[in-house]
Amino acid sequence: LDTRGSSLLTLTRRDIGAFVEYKQDKGLKVVSIISHLRAIYALVAYLAQQQLIDPELIHHKVRMQEPDALPKAIPDEDIKSLFNAVGSIRDRALLLLLYRTGMRIGELLQVKVDDIILSEQTILLYVGSKNYEGREVYYSSDAEQALKDWLRTRDPTKRYLFYGRSDKPLSYGSAWAVMRKTLERAELSDKGYSLHNLRHTFATEMINHGMRVEVLQK
Repeated sequence: LDTRGSSLLTLTRRDIGAFVEYKQDKGLKVVSIISHLRAIYALVAYLAQQQLIDPELIHHKVRMQEPDALPKAIPDEDIKSLFNAVGSIRDRALLLLLYRTGMRIGELLQVKVDDIILSEQTILLYVGSKNYEGREVYYSSDAEQALKDWLRTRDPTKRYLFYGRSDKPLSYGSAWAVMRKTLERAELSDKGYSLHNLRHTFATEMINHGMRVEVLQK
């Protein structure tokens, strides 16, 4: 549950929110995530009764939308504020690629430099590490510029586009921290946006520009 590696007894609402987003990116259905949340809050309620955890976690629960509710896209004015507040070349590339491709954060963190075809503004995504099945995603000119800026400044010895320690991919927790800090600088922390909202914003914009839903799904 705890994406940052801290003790269960120091659990926060933000940790639970990050867990939900992680499960969304893994493709878990909403009803299943709601089931997980019920189990988590049953444990939280017990710990709160034993005075081992902050009871505020019970009063301000993380809640999921019903399965038939539409995901929330980020309005244009907030998107502009978000990207005006980005703190580094790497962070701009990470957030813009999510926003302009509709990739899940889990997919982007697994992208290697060799998976990028710069001449075609394309990134190859594979289903598994032992086969070449998957799909291609395309990115726009602003994401292309952000990507090229990052490729020029990143450590060229690292395999993954966004890397952590020991040539491993950047962790999910670190990626969420990028979004959280950017939202804070943009004064958007109270809006409840997450990395997953960038994917929904991409989808909404594609539909608004005339793309058919079945094409977008593919």
